[in-house]
Amino acid sequence: LRDNLEEYRSFAARALKLGDPLLALDMCYEALGLDVKKDARLRGKDAKLRQHYGLALARCGSTKAAQEVLRGLYRDKARDEESLGLLARTYKDIWLAETDTARKQAALRACLRHYTQAWKLSGGHWTGINVATMSALAGKHRAAGSAAKAVLVSAAKVEAGDDENEKYWARATLGEAHLVLGDLDGAAAWYRKAALAGKRDYGDLETTRRQAMLLHGDPNPKAWVDTVLPVPMVGVFAGQGLDAAQGPAHAPGQQQAVVRQTIEQTILHSGIRIGYALAARGADIVFLEVMQKHRLETNIVLPTTKKALLANPEVGGPGSAWRKRLASVLNGATSVVEVSDDAASEVAQEYASLVLLGLARIRARRLTGQLHALTVWDGRRGTRGGVAPVVAGWQAMGQSLDAIHPNTGAMRPAPSAGLPGPSSLIHTLRRNNKREPKEFSQRIVAMLFADVEGFTKLREAQTPAFVRHYMGTVGKLVAQCKEKPLCLNTWGDGMYFCFANPRAAAEFALELCTRTKNTHWSKYGLPDGLRIRVALHCGPAFRITDPVIRRLNYTGWHVSRAARMEAITPPNSVYASQQFAAIAECLHIPNLAFEYAGTLPLAKDYGRFPMYLLKQVEAKATFLSTP
Repeated sequence: LRDNLEEYRSFAARALKLGDPLLALDMCYEALGLDVKKDARLRGKDAKLRQHYGLALARCGSTKAAQEVLRGLYRDKARDEESLGLLARTYKDIWLAETDTARKQAALRACLRHYTQAWKLSGGHWTGINVATMSALAGKHRAAGSAAKAVLVSAAKVEAGDDENEKYWARATLGEAHLVLGDLDGAAAWYRKAALAGKRDYGDLETTRRQAMLLHGDPNPKAWVDTVLPVPMVGVFAGQGLDAAQGPAHAPGQQQAVVRQTIEQTILHSGIRIGYALAARGADIVFLEVMQKHRLETNIVLPTTKKALLANPEVGGPGSAWRKRLASVLNGATSVVEVSDDAASEVAQEYASLVLLGLARIRARRLTGQLHALTVWDGRRGTRGGVAPVVAGWQAMGQSLDAIHPNTGAMRPAPSAGLPGPSSLIHTLRRNNKREPKEFSQRIVAMLFADVEGFTKLREAQTPAFVRHYMGTVGKLVAQCKEKPLCLNTWGDGMYFCFANPRAAAEFALELCTRTKNTHWSKYGLPDGLRIRVALHCGPAFRITDPVIRRLNYTGWHVSRAARMEAITPPNSVYASQQFAAIAECLHIPNLAFEYAGTLPLAKDYGRFPMYLLKQVEAKATFLSTP
């Protein structure tokens, strides 16, 4: 696509409409030729792609980065409605998030100023309705009413026209204008028409819902907005094998027919439009087939690689019907995430189910929607390789599920599965669990790698001061932790720690960055510009006793991957893998926020993986021991 920017523009625009700003960001990175550490180098590049890039950043919650991109357009004399309106939107986001009264009011004034400038230049109903809405929220009701009435006229002309692509925004604008004017019935009528016009444009729908909730006077506006602008249900699925007595490669049997009918009815009646599933067992394949039959979005998380999964003899021999069906749903998926490169162990399967649930929750939260968890399960507990450990793990994270019985097709709330023995998930979920696995067994751990930028430029005479004061600071931080690392190692400026759960690792990483930035190192004879890079990952690792140094350690493929992340992390920042962000979402870790940084190439040609920038929402360390 590099020779055809229009393809990139269309792709990024469609990804934004579908509510996938992460995919839009990746397309913009590629098209603009960006080095993610130097995003400011955009001058003179394609304006439309820069607009998509700024909007994608804003929808991911990266407001400051979005504003910098859009300010760059403004500095480049871009004064069209789209550029000005998107810049105004970033000030609106700042206004919503800001707690300081003076800064909040300044953001509101800047927001209104840019929307008004865009509207005067273009007369467009998009910026006009934002002038009306923001004026109303600023208490300028006369100006709000005047703008809303003008927009009713301009938007009605567009809605009556022949351009089907403009129908959604025209109808959404008419609904918002009626809401500004206090006409709830009129607003509801137009919002319902808008929902029909843009029923698969989830990103646009989320923006409209947010505006409606800002304007609605009820203390709980979501209930009203849900009725007039319903969001798509996100479905997450994990099921057991079907017709096991006939073998995996058989033609569809009785269980499959029963399960397929119930799954299809559930999807259609519940409003599931976005699906997340494993592709490990027969019921998973049936769920994915039904979703793809109705041209709905499917996202698959695999405990191993596609190649390894398709080569597994348990899915039938070459050319078998079962293998063809598996290959078909993999090829038809919107996304496929491979969480390991090895044959799937039980721990890897549990880990994949944890990542699956987290990604589904992130998507549902981004769309301000709901998550419907489904399983096909006969209720048997403790079966090795079965679905019971997945159900138990999800229930341990507070996720309720509906269970379809494979024989009858009857659906009811899933009973408690119970954790069948010492599951690896227990160690991740229960922060104070002291039980250690046996030698050469796997458990899910949170891994932290860090190094100090510029360490190799220190003079030889500064080495003792670095060890005593900088590494001494790290040592004190470890000593203050409520939850000590399971293992730790250092070499020069390099650090590798493993924690029992992601919360402890994340809080340690953020505090380590804070202390590095806030310490005046020159008083110790070191450069004040010392900056640390920290990378976090979460995944299965083998517990070993290192036969050389005779110390406890955790090692494996995921540790190697985590080590490659640190080298691409910006200084004084924390990068987290997609898996880390997903598991953190499962565990409802407070005070943490993850901003998408892009699908980035790891060091040493290790491949490209989605990365997130970790931030602390509330600057308060809760992981330190009481002095």
